[in-house]
Amino acid sequence: MEKPDKHKINRRTFLKIFGVGAAATTTAAVTGCSSNTQQENSQKEPPVGKMTYRINPNTGDKVSILGYGMMRLPTVGAKISAREKGDGEIDQEMVNKQIDYA
Repeated sequence: MEKPDKHKINRRTFLKIFGVGAAATTTAAVTGCSSNTQQENSQKEPPVGKMTYRINPNTGDKVSILGYGMMRLPTVGAKISAREKGDGEIDQEMVNKQIDYA
């Protein structure tokens, strides 16, 4: 007597499984591609001459974008920042250039 092969699949079962998988993939793709108008509106340019602020997610404080960049100030003649080194002289001219650029 022959044992039925559990791994054999007929055409009808294959098409059912394939159809459900294709439908799930299409639904996920369409849902992921939909635009979120609220997110697009929140990323507009700030008014000219006004400071740009970000909200710190940990504390809820409003911090200027310049405040985020001042963590690592350039030092004179060194390749590492004053914060990492701890005793380097801050290159004020380079700091002014970076602030003007921002």
